[in-house]
Formats: sequence, structure tokens, C-alpha cells
Amino acid sequence: MVVLDATGRPISAGDHVLTIREVTAESTGTLVNEYVHDSLGGRIEDDGTFNGTRWHMVRILAPDEEVGDDDPPSEARSAKPTEAEVDAIRALVAEILRRSDSR
Repeated sequence: MVVLDATGRPISAGDHVLTIREVTAESTGTLVNEYVHDSLGGRIEDDGTFNGTRWHMVRILAPDEEVGDDDPPSEARSAKPTEAEVDAIRALVAEILRRSDSR
């Protein structure tokens, strides 16, 4: 997702990937669903600097279980994005702008 200001300049960008896979719970040996959510998002400054955060979160749920608002993830960590990740976000922004200009 890219947010543009009134002049068409990108002011924020983000990307999210959710992976769901069936795994065997170590504690019980039963099949559960592992939800892994990786995201990167932040503000794009006037000088092109990207001020963002990378998040990695994991939830383990039984196949018939739903996440409640109070349920914390089994793993959650944030980090400053690497230069490669910032370059990838910049490339996504450039591609989105290129596609919108070609309409």
C-alpha cells in the first residue's frame, strides 16, 4: 500500500505477507495452524528517507479456533528494516507510481 499526498508524492508505504501452514504442535502432537505475519511499513520523508518498522508475528491456533482481540501472538518482534528491505519498498513504490502513470 502506498499513500500519496495531494500533489501525488508518496508519503508512506507498507507491505504485508500472511503465511498460513499446517504444523504439528510440539506439546501435543496434534495438527494446528501456524499464522506468520511479516510486515514492513513507514513514513517517506520529503528527502526520500524511509522511517519504518519491520514486524514479525506468529500465532498458533487449533483448526477451529479463532483469534480474540485479547489473544497475544506467540511471537512478536519489531526491528529496523535493513537497507535491502528499504530498497525493496522503494522499488514497490516506484512500480505502483509507474503503473498509475500509465493509466
